Amino acid sequence: MYSPDNSRHFKPVVEPSSGVVSWQMSTRIAFHRQGFYFVNASMTDDGRYLYFHCYEPPAVWGCLGQIDFETDEVRMFPETQFMAASPLIDTVTGEMFWANRFGIFRRGPGPEDPVRRICGVPAELNPAETDFCFRTVPEYYATHLTFTPDKKGLFLDLRIRDRFVQGVLNIADGRYDIWTDEGVGFNHGQHNPHRPGLALVAKDFWEELATGERHGIPFSADGVFERMWLVKSDGTRKLLPPAEGMRATHEFWSADGKKVYYCFYPRRDSDPPRVGVARYNIDTDQSEIVADVSSSHAYCTADERFLVYDRHLAGYRGCPCRVAFFDTATRKETVLCAQMGPLNTPEDPSIYHPDPHPRFVARDNWIVYTGSEPDRAMTLALVKTADLIR
Repeated sequence: MYSPDNSRHFKPVVEPSSGVVSWQMSTRIAFHRQGFYFVNASMTDDGRYLYFHCYEPPAVWGCLGQIDFETDEVRMFPETQFMAASPLIDTVTGEMFWANRFGIFRRGPGPEDPVRRICGVPAELNPAETDFCFRTVPEYYATHLTFTPDKKGLFLDLRIRDRFVQGVLNIADGRYDIWTDEGVGFNHGQHNPHRPGLALVAKDFWEELATGERHGIPFSADGVFERMWLVKSDGTRKLLPPAEGMRATHEFWSADGKKVYYCFYPRRDSDPPRVGVARYNIDTDQSEIVADVSSSHAYCTADERFLVYDRHLAGYRGCPCRVAFFDTATRKETVLCAQMGPLNTPEDPSIYHPDPHPRFVARDNWIVYTGSEPDRAMTLALVKTADLIR
């Protein structure tokens, strides 16, 4: 079977500061070929299928592309138009799931596989409006689709007007089990990979559609940054305090579902400022710092020894970024890309979300991230994990 290091669709790019080889996608099936947001895996466990987002500027919506390493063919599926970072891949079967304003859909990995619609606007959101044409269409169904542990449901953190609703959609019949429904800006929902009825959500920046009022992420009365929350199927919530009174961002579940990892950054009054990656154990209610590395997004291997992360080198969409690998046992950092981009300028920021968003995939054998080309096109970049731990 082919893989990125022997496929005709990839070329080697060497990072001068470390000698690390990134295998960068060179076949332009679309101008932008972007990796997934780091929450969801984009490659099947067996390494056969690799998925990515395709964008043709100035189009806002993207669709899915696929590389089949068994045949070394690249395909694009225009019928998979999606909103936000919603696409989800079943890493065993290669089946695709995605959402746009008109419903949630699925299709198999084969080029002739049909598209099936799981649901339109769930009737549970508009019980008095029976005709689809008269139902309120959500702003989005999910920030990122994630499976329930049995893969029979999808966790939705949808927004409908100024309502933020979380719950589980039954894949078989399209029934939506609402856990919470309120006027507070929660998003980035992620169902726990092993515990039914438990999800991670984030209180994020948001703007009221009705009034235009903007809301930030507050501190609680006792000084805890209110970013990370657990929510249960009975609607109860629990705030997770970041380490050492810090602020938190870009959280994700560990593979065993026992810990929430996140990037942390200081409060404005912190002296000296400290940044890094930490984790919160939901069984012991203890938070600990894992790595003192400057990171915007991070992800870890299933055994939690290795980290991969990116860092913005400026403060706008499409700014230059850095990507690195960290061994928590040896405390050694290896640079994968010292400076990616820029894809845009401060005066003309990207309409997309073009951060590298590195993540381990294919049973941690590969790292995938979004790289860049000289003409400011996004493209996939992959690094073989074994090359970093010899």
